[in-house]
Amino acid sequence: MSALSVLYIVLPILAVSFCHALEVVFTARRWASHHSASSDEAHQSLVNILFRLSGMNMSALVIAAVVGFLAVLLSTAALFAGGLWTERIWATIFMAYSVCTLINIVCAVTLKGYVPGLVTSIISVPLIAHTAYSLSLVWPWWEMLLFAILGLVLALANLYFAQRLGQRQTSKSTKN
Repeated sequence: MSALSVLYIVLPILAVSFCHALEVVFTARRWASHHSASSDEAHQSLVNILFRLSGMNMSALVIAAVVGFLAVLLSTAALFAGGLWTERIWATIFMAYSVCTLINIVCAVTLKGYVPGLVTSIISVPLIAHTAYSLSLVWPWWEMLLFAILGLVLALANLYFAQRLGQRQTSKSTKN
């Protein structure tokens, strides 16, 4: 791929992942306070089930969003710096971001409403489709599948470590 093609593909993903992290950071606390005081018992139990299944609290959600953006930023910087495997590393991080946006959309559909990060996730869908298509022209399908699997593993690892940090942060704040 030419350098201009790489810019055309990479920079919009970087920009939308930055906006996604900002959306999560600025809306998570208000969303959580609004939904913790929800009078709809079925809706509240669904929110609790989702948080229990993911093991997330709001601190962990914010940490996961910021770490996801930093991963995209650092992999983009490495891509521009050049080096061994940088395209494949960026593609794997891109797939992890794609998985996270799909998780946001599925959570919103499940809750039948807004979740932090939903707007930028919906905006990301055409970008993700175009980028995946462009990458499929460069790499064979089995390599793209490998990137997707590695991206899924990275996304789950990000959520796991964010959950652990969020629990530590929550336990420290409750002790004080």
